[in-house]
Amino acid sequence: MQTSISPNQKYKLVLYQRDCGATTGFSSQISLLDNNEKLDLEDDSGNVYIANGYPDNFKITWISNSSVIIKRPQTKTYKIKKEVNNISFRYLLLDENKSNQNDS
Repeated sequence: MQTSISPNQKYKLVLYQRDCGATTGFSSQISLLDNNEKLDLEDDSGNVYIANGYPDNFKITWISNSSVIIKRPQTKTYKIKKEVNNISFRYLLLDENKSNQNDS
């Protein structure tokens, strides 16, 4: 689990892994929460981002109190929000074979 707090300390982004049982694989999820709010890993699903696989090779950067860049591996995504609670999200794909990134 990885947590990234907004510059004004009001919000946090939590990157975590979920396993929903024997018939489904692992997923990487990102949730935006109030800084004092706790994430329920059993019941809460990502309100910002959900994709296949383990939460490796992610980088979350707050650009301001209302803007975030998420660098992520290329994988099948199920949810990819551009805005939640007036916070905008920009996604960059990590090229695992090269050092450059591409917009997503």
